[in-house]
Amino acid sequence: MNKSRLNNILVFILIVFFEPQIFKENAFKGVGYVDQIYKILKILSFAVVLLVYTYKKTKYSKIVLSVFALQLITFISTIINKGSVMRFIGPAITTVTMVMIAEILISRKIIVEVLKKVNIYFVICFILNLISIIMIDVFKLTNFTKIYFLGIDNRFIFTLLPWIVSEGIVSILENRKLSKRWFWCVIASELVLLYKFSVAAMIAVILFILLYFINNKINIAKYSKITLYCYVILNVLIVFFNIQNYFTPMLNIVDKDVTFSGRTFLWDGVKEEFLKSPILGNGMQSEEYDKSFFYKSTAPYYLSFAKVVHAHNSAMTIIYRGGGLAILTYLYILYYCTDKIKKNYKNPLANLFIVSIAIIFMLSIFDTMDFAGLYFIITLAINMKKIMYENKDIEVKYLSDKYTEKI
Repeated sequence: MNKSRLNNILVFILIVFFEPQIFKENAFKGVGYVDQIYKILKILSFAVVLLVYTYKKTKYSKIVLSVFALQLITFISTIINKGSVMRFIGPAITTVTMVMIAEILISRKIIVEVLKKVNIYFVICFILNLISIIMIDVFKLTNFTKIYFLGIDNRFIFTLLPWIVSEGIVSILENRKLSKRWFWCVIASELVLLYKFSVAAMIAVILFILLYFINNKINIAKYSKITLYCYVILNVLIVFFNIQNYFTPMLNIVDKDVTFSGRTFLWDGVKEEFLKSPILGNGMQSEEYDKSFFYKSTAPYYLSFAKVVHAHNSAMTIIYRGGGLAILTYLYILYYCTDKIKKNYKNPLANLFIVSIAIIFMLSIFDTMDFAGLYFIITLAINMKKIMYENKDIEVKYLSDKYTEKI
């Protein structure tokens, strides 16, 4: 297979995994069938990527082995606890495929070619989402719950974040700096989030705006490990010590309550279940099983919407599904990533990656971020040295630049 054809296949696979969240809803007749088609395409894509990866790589990398281990722990727990293997397959395939496809793309020329095409798709998704907002909000063409092309308000980030990061990577690889095109991409995303008042995502994207002005002046990636430590500490303070109770007036300003729309009740449920099975957790369970503690009458915040299979917090979801073994594996993956960024903090891509991962850390406190973008970004960050400097000629070319690191 020639390289051009392979690259087009990789573009298609990335598009499949970055699907609009609307197809995960039941608000439109027939949407469920589209979601099933996506699942079939993901399984086929995983098979293709696994074959290509095995052919191109002489051995599996640390990140690939770590992600396989994380999913294996969850799978074993799911089997032991008689959980839902079908529900397990989706997130597992997404995670593993994104890590492998990112490593296949580790080439300056290939990644620019592929991401440029993927960015066209993201732009189309953004435009279709604007049209859906106008149709629903302005012309009142629907009578049901407002579900837009990119999903419910807090799901916009699942597509907008990968778009921003992808545009940033192309911008830096081509120009060695963040371009105005990237900046306007961020502004467009922020305006939509501001309009929908998706607070956590809106605040997170502001970090990208700040990055545009400081990227060539401050090496913030030097402090990447501190970002991870802050994420862990903040998780503990919010989930276990309810530190948000001291900031009630501030939360009221942004139209939030101390339960974060009922999330604290879900976290309490996970803590109860964790004590019953601290090593392997409860596995991936079905919606009906999760109702035993996720679907409670929690007046005055009755969670009629909480028919979920995750805890709206990445760490708590992993703890529930895979127990102590899974969360330790997950933290190792995050440590490995932030350690690589710190070691390569002078790399022109480093600031973009640490801000991207910091934003994911922030959002993962309030949602389960096991989406395609997470592990795709993590893997690219781990391999950014190889992306930026493919050979000695490129290294020599940038030797005089203050951001060059020695290979």
